[in-house]
Amino acid sequence: MRIAKEAEAKGTKRTWLKYPEFTDTIERVQYSELNETDFIEKYEYGSRPVIIQGVAENWKGRKDWQINRLLQRFGKSKFKIGESDSGRKLKVTLK
Repeated sequence: MRIAKEAEAKGTKRTWLKYPEFTDTIERVQYSELNETDFIEKYEYGSRPVIIQGVAENWKGRKDWQINRLLQRFGKSKFKIGESDSGRKLKVTLK
């Protein structure tokens, strides 16, 4: 593992890693072109996987949740990220 991290840090391509070849056969559909009835009949009842694209295009969070806006609003706020082994709360700021 150490060798892999060192090679990555130096920008060396790790050619000894082999990943299985696969073909992505999952159908993709646009949200704007799909209605509920068609989705249920074709994908839900048919137990077929599908990737629905464009769902969040007009979602307000795409604009409101940009990192610079979150930092302005919540940069100094503390967030609980877990607990220590002794049960003490672990907190960090977004900044």
